[in-house]
Amino acid sequence: IPQQDPNYETIQESKQMLNKAIFDLSDLTKSMHTDRITQIGLVEAIKFEIELLNKMKLFETSFTLSEGHYHFDEQKEIFLFRIFQEILNNIIKHSKASRVNVAVICSEAGKFRFVVKDNGQGFNVQEKQSTGSRVAGVGLKSMINRARLIGAHVSIESQPGKGTSVTVELPLQKEQLMHEWQ
Repeated sequence: IPQQDPNYETIQESKQMLNKAIFDLSDLTKSMHTDRITQIGLVEAIKFEIELLNKMKLFETSFTLSEGHYHFDEQKEIFLFRIFQEILNNIIKHSKASRVNVAVICSEAGKFRFVVKDNGQGFNVQEKQSTGSRVAGVGLKSMINRARLIGAHVSIESQPGKGTSVTVELPLQKEQLMHEWQ
């Protein structure tokens, strides 16, 4: 577009904003290396990602943590965190949301779970998860497969125009509960 065009400055500013958003997204996806996740633990890693989202000013965010404690081996913590990152990336790329709420819950009933809700545009879950569908989300499949590898379950609730809620749940073993709930 010629520099004398009245829209030139607006387009240049838009390009700069887009480049910054791409850079910030890249930072978000690379923000935690595996050894760092295992050093600070899953909950702190999740908090760190939420703080990054706040700094990027893309969404209003909230974070809730239940009182219970747990401990997973490193592999499970890393898989759970990568699933969490995939959920955030999907929200950033596709949801057009203005708010993201995250809750981490460890229940005495023997389940650890985290729930990520957004107020975005939502989608047809059945259509996205259909194996024969051309629009099936690679990110969704990756998330579900990662969860399956560690014995976790992912459930997705969404409807067009109604936002999305993703719950990732992992049963705790008796030793983990007895050790942590004393």
